[in-house]
Amino acid sequence: MKTRPYAIVLSALITIFILQSCGCNRKGADVSNSTVISEIKYLVTIDKPKDDISGIHGEMEPAVKKNLVDGILNGIYSGKLKAYLDESFQRALSNDEIEANSYIRFSKLEFTEDETYLAMDSVKIGTDNIFGLYFLEEWSLDPASQDISKKVKGYCPVYYKFRYDSLDTKILSDAPNQFFWIKSK
Repeated sequence: MKTRPYAIVLSALITIFILQSCGCNRKGADVSNSTVISEIKYLVTIDKPKDDISGIHGEMEPAVKKNLVDGILNGIYSGKLKAYLDESFQRALSNDEIEANSYIRFSKLEFTEDETYLAMDSVKIGTDNIFGLYFLEEWSLDPASQDISKKVKGYCPVYYKFRYDSLDTKILSDAPNQFFWIKSK
């Protein structure tokens, strides 16, 4: 039996609502005796490039999205934020690796009088290409109070690769791509 993406999202949202209704993240809660119950990775879309993506959706005002994404990208490119290969945070990326992975390469049909050929091009990943963020959180349960606390361990900008068809229409890839991970302090 196949699970539909919207059923998973609906289940996650119901779970979050129930947990918050039970006193999740109450101010001043003592989490010193808490037990880690789960490490959760989820996608929050800040711009909706496709109708069929799963995750928690929330389209941002363009100026807010620009400030958020520009802040992340500028922090990485300037060296103020450290970029990691994946959510294990075991391997930091060098400036050369960040630069090499900062481009979306795509194919496009080019036409001349005599021939049609497939050309390769690239575009630097910027605010317009980022549509969401993955978050990695650690959820803990305090057995005495039943309070649940969440700690963001890291986050990752997400983009789609794309190509152009013969009519010059931009076609997005089926799966989102992780750019790099940033470890929270």
